[in-house]
Formats: sequence, structure tokens, C-alpha cells
Amino acid sequence: MANANTNPPPNGNWRGQVIVDMSLNPEGSAYQVLFSNKRNPIVPQPVARKAVNTVQVTEFNGAVSSGPVHCIGVDLQPMEIQILERNNG
Repeated sequence: MANANTNPPPNGNWRGQVIVDMSLNPEGSAYQVLFSNKRNPIVPQPVARKAVNTVQVTEFNGAVSSGPVHCIGVDLQPMEIQILERNNG
């Protein structure tokens, strides 16, 4: 993931949800930061399930769906890139 915002913290920070594959990422699965170009990256939140009608997902083709989805919460600093890896232990 990448945050292209160049504004200094806290205005340049980005906090959001990243959708992950439901069949490969069970609810509660933990991720770790494998790489970040920033010191002290924030560890993502565990995989959470978002129920039907609690989210709105806009697809590349413009179609909109309402879940369910599995996602992880992330916090990125300005101009930060993170590569994540799911913990398998």
C-alpha cells in the first residue's frame, strides 16, 4: 500500500481499510509489516469481517456492492509505502 500525500502529519496521514480475500484471510488473522520506507510503521489491525449493508465498495467498472468483505485497518504516514505479510503462526 502507499500514501502519496506529502502534507506533514497529522494531516498527511491516511487511515483506512484495505479489502483482503475472504477465503485466504479468516477473521482475526494478523498481519505484520514486512517493509516500510518509514521508521516505526504502525502494525495493521487484524482481519475484520464487515457485514452486508455496513460497507459500500465501488468496483473498477463503477459497480457498487454492499459486502460482506474481509478487511484490515491500516495507518500510513505521509509518503509511506508498506508491504504486509500475514502471520502464519
